[in-house]
Amino acid sequence: MSQFSVGAPPPPPFSTGPLPPPPGGPKRGSGLGWVMVLGAVALVVVLLAVVLINRDGVGSPGVIAPTSDTAVATTLANGSTPTTRQPGNPAAMSSCAMQTGLIRRECEIAAPPDEHPGERLPVVILIPGLGVGPAGVRNAGDWSNAVVRHRLLVVTPQGIADSWNAGGCCLIAQATGVDDIDYLTRVIDLVAARPDVDAARIFMTGFSNGGMMTYRFLCSPAASRLAAAASVSGTDVAGCDPSRSLPFEHIHGTGDQVVPYRGGNSLAGLILNVSFPSVPSSVEKFAAADGCHGTPATSTVGGVAFDDWAGCGNGSRVRLATIPGWGHDWPGGGSFSATDELLRFFGISG
Repeated sequence: MSQFSVGAPPPPPFSTGPLPPPPGGPKRGSGLGWVMVLGAVALVVVLLAVVLINRDGVGSPGVIAPTSDTAVATTLANGSTPTTRQPGNPAAMSSCAMQTGLIRRECEIAAPPDEHPGERLPVVILIPGLGVGPAGVRNAGDWSNAVVRHRLLVVTPQGIADSWNAGGCCLIAQATGVDDIDYLTRVIDLVAARPDVDAARIFMTGFSNGGMMTYRFLCSPAASRLAAAASVSGTDVAGCDPSRSLPFEHIHGTGDQVVPYRGGNSLAGLILNVSFPSVPSSVEKFAAADGCHGTPATSTVGGVAFDDWAGCGNGSRVRLATIPGWGHDWPGGGSFSATDELLRFFGISG
């Protein structure tokens, strides 16, 4: 559930008829040919799911296509991680990769290149969507420039096979039952221990499957580590209640054909075997659980509709930003930037 480069090659063709037996192999009556066919069908279905989820939504101009991930830091023998600079990337990059069982999970930290002695910076944990790694989601939202402009750290962890176990979705992470709440908590622990981090200003957001993972993380006790959170083009597939009152924002386009704004099935949802709850119902449920009272105040700015709930628990607030016609892409490139909106909501920028 992320951007997809239109020029990517289609899945390989396959035959739907029985396969002839290999020389010296089993006879037709063994059923091996059909097993191979079913395996090919399953592979194509998975590839199709990734293709559909990675498609650009209709009516979404100005999308920055994700780039392939590259190694941006090497861990030295003494355990320190040097910062590096990538061509065209104004931020200083370092690694927060860690081992979970047999799997090494990549993780990248973008920081201002000119940190001041004693400076304590806010942190945004940015969770990629399905099929996209750290560099892809960071580039889509122009986060590297935001790091320099607004002086913050952006931490982009990586899902198992670029997927996240959000409770009701998606693919490998859900199928294997990986504990992504524990993993993200460990990432927060690692980042919070840095001397340049303000541990009281750690925020979380994610796109699509990453936005769904954000919803699920807020239902865990580890949500107490966050100052605020947001979901972009995701929804509450876990169906759980938040563990505490927390400022929360959801940004979504009404033209999203992958995770429909009004919920229900989409072609991607059918392939993933998930019926998506509607965005308004997800946010309203969160607002109710957050202790918000009354109906939200409504406003429109630059064509984007905002619903704001106030008077929530612990003085928090809940906001829904609805973008007419916008598809399944990180909003930006026009009059509305989801990155700028989130930084304002988090109190990082004015």
